[in-house]
Amino acid sequence: STSPDYPLDRFASIDNTCRWAYDFVPTEQLPGMCALDPTPTPVPLGSIAGTVWRDVDGDGARDPGEPGLAGETVRLRSGGCGDSVVGTDTTASDGSYSFSDLMAGNYCVSATGPILLVNTTSNPRSLTLGAGEHKTGVDFGFTPEEIR
Repeated sequence: STSPDYPLDRFASIDNTCRWAYDFVPTEQLPGMCALDPTPTPVPLGSIAGTVWRDVDGDGARDPGEPGLAGETVRLRSGGCGDSVVGTDTTASDGSYSFSDLMAGNYCVSATGPILLVNTTSNPRSLTLGAGEHKTGVDFGFTPEEIR
């Protein structure tokens, strides 16, 4: 690489396309070589979390004593609610779920409740996640149909 006939030097004189270095680590910028990348800035990742619960009185708000629903499926879509599923989670014994390590962007979260229960909250739910943002309280209530 110290020779004046080194290929990068020769190509640089006739072609302005940059080339990456292989089999050696450059310590300085060489003619014809692509610019050395600065140390990348880490992109902060975010999360979405919430609870699926039994809305005993059917009012769409979680009141004290209304239990979480365990074993329910929560789906995450990237983009709009019609886009493909990028993640699923099963609610814990307290009805909680979470999705982590998410890039900033638009997401759609939906929950599947038990058979014979209907939604009392918006489902699915669209939201925008900022870089490093942690959204909580993306909750879903379900009640027996006769209460609604």
